Amino acid sequence: MVRPMTWLPQVYQRWQVFWDRAVPAAGLALLLWASSRATGAYPFEWELFLTAALFVVGLLWPWVAYAAFTFLVAYPLYRVSIYVAAIVLAALILTSRWAMRNLGAAVLVLLCPALLPWHLAATVPLLAGLWWGELAGALAGGLAALWLKLLAGMAGQPLNLAQLSGQPLASAHIIQRYSGFNSLQTLVELVNPFAGTSPALLLHVLQVLAWALAGYLAGWMTRRTWSERWRGWAPLLGLVPSGAALWGSVALLPALLGLPPAESTAPGDDLLLWVLASALLGAALRRFYLYLRRPVRRPSRRAARPDPRDPRPRRAPATGPSVARRGEAQQAFQWMASQGTPPASDADDDIIMLEID
Repeated sequence: MVRPMTWLPQVYQRWQVFWDRAVPAAGLALLLWASSRATGAYPFEWELFLTAALFVVGLLWPWVAYAAFTFLVAYPLYRVSIYVAAIVLAALILTSRWAMRNLGAAVLVLLCPALLPWHLAATVPLLAGLWWGELAGALAGGLAALWLKLLAGMAGQPLNLAQLSGQPLASAHIIQRYSGFNSLQTLVELVNPFAGTSPALLLHVLQVLAWALAGYLAGWMTRRTWSERWRGWAPLLGLVPSGAALWGSVALLPALLGLPPAESTAPGDDLLLWVLASALLGAALRRFYLYLRRPVRRPSRRAARPDPRDPRPRRAPATGPSVARRGEAQQAFQWMASQGTPPASDADDDIIMLEID
């Protein structure tokens, strides 16, 4: 009989490969669906077919799914601008080696803009560090912050991460804005939002580095649990310094650089509250993942009793002089091996007898 609340670890561990591949495969399918819906690239029937096919391929061959996603998303990006498509595809191809090895972290970075309306974009570096370690957490955190700033600049929104929290990105404005630009105008419009004052540019660089540092600290603290007693609390311990780095990047850095306070929808204490909520959510998800991977006590199999109606003959346990001689020979072999003398074989006995003759 299965105990209460133990069926979840059993279900996960029985089909662990399926569940580990299903989450990033669903993320790739969702990204393809959202890009097609926003640009109207594929008809509705083709959207259903392509997203379902991409999900199935992601379950079977994750690296093939990433390559297929890069190929399929090219047409929706082409509907926006051929130059935007070239830049995004170049970024996807250049980071393909890392993304194929860390597909979950790559999908989490690409889905980061969808978490902005719920103030949960800060969970991306935290989850990446908790799940995939220091290096993946640092790369995911830095790439997520850069990706958010790049999309915000394309949409004509402020690049400060504190101001972006709680605001959805205007994807329709991006499509209308870049549809008529040539290659030079596209590059200028991509770089122009970053070309502000020197303190503002430094703020963007430091915020990207702070998100990378938060992902690194989350992985570093979690991997270095000091004792088994605190193993279950490792996610919370890892989120203390990383959460402080995130809060400092959006609340303290503008004041230290002498910039005006961010006119965000969640200033002051509300901003700290959302950062804490993101950290707690990341810790809860990590704790739930550890719960799914915990050892499950399987029911012991009792020795099957012989069925009296079974017509097959039963073998009696081996006893007698042959078993005793076999045991004596094994003990003699072990004693001679311990003395450093190899046991004499039949061939050696024949050679000795010939010499005597």
